[in-house]
Amino acid sequence: MSIRLSDLWGGIFFLLLSVLFWLQLNNAAFEDVEIANNPVWYPQILLICSGLASIILILRSFTGKKEKLPKPNYLKMLIVAIVLAVYFLIFEQVGFIPASIILFPILSWILGYRNIVVISSVSVIFVISIWYLFAEVFSVRPPGIGMDQLINLFMGA
Repeated sequence: MSIRLSDLWGGIFFLLLSVLFWLQLNNAAFEDVEIANNPVWYPQILLICSGLASIILILRSFTGKKEKLPKPNYLKMLIVAIVLAVYFLIFEQVGFIPASIILFPILSWILGYRNIVVISSVSVIFVISIWYLFAEVFSVRPPGIGMDQLINLFMGA
């Protein structure tokens, strides 16, 4: 049996990180807060998913074949980092919806996906879904113009 050490150590690292962050989120101050207004429950869901993915990665390290990892493309990584830095710099001024609708097609193109129809439609649907999830479900309104304002703008209300 061969063990893929990169998967094993990566899984252990992220599992420990998930547990550490989980312990930091155990705050008695938010126990009686309604779920929709509780700032702790969403990070807890993400940490549970991260922990499960880490466990799967650890288990996979024992069952898979040893594979040679592809050589990283450092130029592409640098370009993605620069694009994300610009996104974070303009996020507050431009707002979530316009900045994200611009970001996702650029990242898709950089990472090699070229179908413009799919990139455009997925970007718009994903950004609108995320905005709705945070604004309406989590009661946390992302910065900038919102879907409600865009609808009013285009409908003339």
